[in-house]
Amino acid sequence: MFVSCGEKSKELPDISNSTVELKYYNFYKDFPGENPTVSPDTVLALFKKYPVFFNLFNRYVIAIGGPENKDFTVLTQAFCSDHMIRDLYNQCIDVHGDLAGLKMQMNTAFKYYHEYFPTHPVPEVYFYISGLNQSVVIDSQLLAIGIDKFLGSNNKYYQQLGLPQYQRKRMIPEMMTVDAMMAWAESEFPASDSSDNILNSMIYYGKLQYMLEYVLPEMSDSVLFSFSSQQWDWCEKNEKKMWTWFIENKMLFESNPMEIRRFTADGPFTTQFSKDSPARTGVWLGWRIIHKYMSKNSKITLQELMENEDGQKILRDSGYNP
Repeated sequence: MFVSCGEKSKELPDISNSTVELKYYNFYKDFPGENPTVSPDTVLALFKKYPVFFNLFNRYVIAIGGPENKDFTVLTQAFCSDHMIRDLYNQCIDVHGDLAGLKMQMNTAFKYYHEYFPTHPVPEVYFYISGLNQSVVIDSQLLAIGIDKFLGSNNKYYQQLGLPQYQRKRMIPEMMTVDAMMAWAESEFPASDSSDNILNSMIYYGKLQYMLEYVLPEMSDSVLFSFSSQQWDWCEKNEKKMWTWFIENKMLFESNPMEIRRFTADGPFTTQFSKDSPARTGVWLGWRIIHKYMSKNSKITLQELMENEDGQKILRDSGYNP
């Protein structure tokens, strides 16, 4: 199978006979669920049904602790009966339905993932309502998605929380698979200690973005980056200027974490460049370097790329010079 998108043209593995089938758990239908009443028996049943995730959810998503907390049952009741949680539950049902489309996307993505990384685990997938806390939670072989964080950029609760537009634009149903696969990729291929300067951070995040293309091949590059068409055009038109700025200002080996974040973290735009620029321009340049590198080294597998932590060598071997 060939997929072509912009300058991309790649042959994809045949996944028609893949045996990968994800296991899905609609945790949100049990907690908070349709019934806002929580009893001690309900709590015991939830621990039995979700022995790992219920504990993870309580401790790290809604932060109420565990059964050792004498107020634990009261706090679970408070969560389930909270007006906002009830409203979010109903909105999730209205917006996401039975999540069939998302599950199909996730299945396909992990079929591709398994082809490229056959020795890596494939997770169980949980869907939960976070109370507008974490969007994605990863633990060992578990991937959980907070579906209340993807209800649409104009959701009233997102606006009431004062979330900036650059954050809200990602909080749409279409980004659930993208954010989930990115979080999983980061957990499977964590940044090494060598990602301690701007160049290595560019290369690291560029590799992650490149990998996303191969597990989500039907999605456009701009969607995978969450860039508007205008932001994407700006990057393409200013690629040489951006790269020249890094070279002339001797920024590639800058190790100040704040400086690294200026070019790799989300935000309204990149402060060193134009207000028309997107944030994460360093990631975009890293992704461009990876494209050049892989086009010159066609025998290198995706697994070999992800395991290569030598950013300087990747840049040198790419011949990148926009």
